[in-house]
Amino acid sequence: MNVVDATTKLLVGKIMTDGVAYGAGYKVCKKSGMSEATSHKCGAAAVIVTEIANNMYSVDDKVIGGVKKGTNAVIQYVKNEIQRISEAGKKATSMMNGQRR
Repeated sequence: MNVVDATTKLLVGKIMTDGVAYGAGYKVCKKSGMSEATSHKCGAAAVIVTEIANNMYSVDDKVIGGVKKGTNAVIQYVKNEIQRISEAGKKATSMMNGQRR
């Protein structure tokens, strides 16, 4: 299963909050045998797609602004966001794991 399939599954399920979307995206990819790092990226992608679907992102300013500059700008923006959110997710996950012990 790829990131697009994972995020589509999330949207069909109408998952609304960032934390839930992240967790669900992460689990879907992890269960399909992806690495820890890739699974975190799936979680981050799920957050972005969910936020865009819920109009929580300023789609006009960020994404459509990027389209005017060209598709590469959009791809780069999404890659940067996936990186940023997945790093935060990794930290949150390791903190939660630390508290459980």
